[in-house]
Amino acid sequence: MSSPRLVLLDGHSLAYRAFYALPVENFSTATGQPTNAVYGFTSMLINALRDEQPTHLAQKFARGVFVMAVEMDPPRGLAPHKIIAGASMLAEAGADVINVADSPMARMRMSPWAVCELIQRDVGIETTLHFPTRGRNLLRVQGDLLAAHALGIRNVFVVMGDPTAIGDYPDAMDDYDLVPSGLMKLIKQQFNQGVDHAGSDIGQPTSFFVGAALNLLPPDPEREIKVLRRKIANGADFALTQPVYQPEEARVFLERYRQLHGRLEMPVLVGILPLFSARQFRNQPRDGKFHDKRCTFFLARLGPLAGPPQEAGHTPRWVAPDSVIGRMVEPCHDWAIATLLAR
Repeated sequence: MSSPRLVLLDGHSLAYRAFYALPVENFSTATGQPTNAVYGFTSMLINALRDEQPTHLAQKFARGVFVMAVEMDPPRGLAPHKIIAGASMLAEAGADVINVADSPMARMRMSPWAVCELIQRDVGIETTLHFPTRGRNLLRVQGDLLAAHALGIRNVFVVMGDPTAIGDYPDAMDDYDLVPSGLMKLIKQQFNQGVDHAGSDIGQPTSFFVGAALNLLPPDPEREIKVLRRKIANGADFALTQPVYQPEEARVFLERYRQLHGRLEMPVLVGILPLFSARQFRNQPRDGKFHDKRCTFFLARLGPLAGPPQEAGHTPRWVAPDSVIGRMVEPCHDWAIATLLAR
């Protein structure tokens, strides 16, 4: 979790810089009294306070209240109007934050930084930028972080990313210099302290709020717990999971964590993906998150939806296992925070 930060401002230096940076002829009273130093100092102070203000997401986590995040994919082309309209509808419906994916399933889409900036500017709802390490070297990682911060993006979800072999460009470069836990350390222990990977000054500290990926249904729970502990040690502020369809099995993982390390204090955004058909479920990634037992359990419930598409003009149904959503949000000491995550 984020530690408290003491901010010291050199008022004399700020006023001096403002006085010589802003032309006196443009900043003066009717009697000729210069106001450029006052104006510049006040502007810089307001900007500093704004940058240090915790994000809306961080504030809700701190209060321990329910959080609803919705993941959206960037457009495949130049026109962002559909995703902006969708984000507006979600904001009106009560979403707290919009998560913007980065090249999901390794398919070419608009940069998520641009989408995040457009949504925050035009809709007024906070966003979380998905930030994969795959396909980025150390120079690009740091440049991209600076760009995101300059655009007003503060929530960053660090993830490995999908391999290019499964996407539109299977021969594209797939290398990386940092694993997700290493990038979290770079952000929280260096960028948020005002220096880059080499220890060079970046002008001022960033104020990123960092999320980590968490698999609540792992094939190897002990390894997943070890990785989670490393992410927490490196400064992760919250966790975001893949879709969960059987909460009781996820609770087993959290109970195992509690036995080894005590109660998990990190807020957890639990993924829930409404499904329209058995085919959609079968197309979910097969990387250990879905076992044969789980597929059999859920596909049996989706059976009636596995037939031909609904006729035109009929509203398609979506389905989730009985009481999953309710059980995700019920009070429980292990589920500090939950969310409805849908595409």
